Amino acid sequence: MAEYKPVFIGGFRSGTTLLVNLMGMHDQAAPWFETKMLCEALRWLYVLKHSEEEQFERQYINPPEPAGFTAAAVRARMEFDLRSTLDRISGAQHSGKAAHEQYSIGFDCLSYDLESALVMLDQWEQTTAGAPDYETVAKATGELINQLGAAHSAGQNKPLWINKTPEISRFADELRDCLGECRVIYMVRNGLSVVESAKKLGWGDVGVLAHNWCALLEKTRSAMAQQKQDYREVRYEDLVSDPQTVLGELLEFSGLENQAGEIVAQYARHFDENAFDRSKINRKSSLNDQELAEFSAVAGALQKELGYSE
Repeated sequence: MAEYKPVFIGGFRSGTTLLVNLMGMHDQAAPWFETKMLCEALRWLYVLKHSEEEQFERQYINPPEPAGFTAAAVRARMEFDLRSTLDRISGAQHSGKAAHEQYSIGFDCLSYDLESALVMLDQWEQTTAGAPDYETVAKATGELINQLGAAHSAGQNKPLWINKTPEISRFADELRDCLGECRVIYMVRNGLSVVESAKKLGWGDVGVLAHNWCALLEKTRSAMAQQKQDYREVRYEDLVSDPQTVLGELLEFSGLENQAGEIVAQYARHFDENAFDRSKINRKSSLNDQELAEFSAVAGALQKELGYSE
């Protein structure tokens, strides 16, 4: 096995859940998702370094209250996200996934219990309370990620965790400050399909969604610009068209033995013809002419660069 570094998967409505389910079938890899709570700590780090971005970041904190960037506020949001994820896993809260979506591991995957995670959050808050500097928050957040990751790996009885949370890749700079060298995989999907999907969920109008589709990828690329050897972009369309090849490349990139053939065959046996849904690739967009024009004005250049038609 090649050198292992922490692996993070990001992307916007682009098949990240499929990818982490496939990679999580590896006998060494513990798939760890969704951990939106980690993004709240990383967002605070980002704001500590880029104070001029605080108002922008306030738009994306989850939940919106308590607002602000203090240890207590961030910890409260992390606990909210933790409880929400565990509720989705237990079935107490809807997953948000469509009825046709099926995965071998599931929509979310945490293998530590609420009580032990809350103890770790308490430790994190105690360390970061008051008016800490960037280094203090980074060290505490790195310890939190490693402790949670270790607990998750132990619960899966697998030695290496792979984290998937859609937004997390844009905090790659902060992740390196917390953990040292990391690997990032970014899942790309046809921007028109992404915007159409997000619009149906009521996440915003076409212009806003097109901006978000561009911004998440561009911020991830910027964060990984000096670490290109540890960064991969993969198209969702390529993954479902040739899963064995794409998965094999990503396993090797992640420092794992290439078990893609076995994994893909097992996945296909489990879901039969529904394993890799190619029906939505290259289909005509349902956006109207005005919406298509809005998308093109915001995201047309990136759409073309990635090889998709407008």
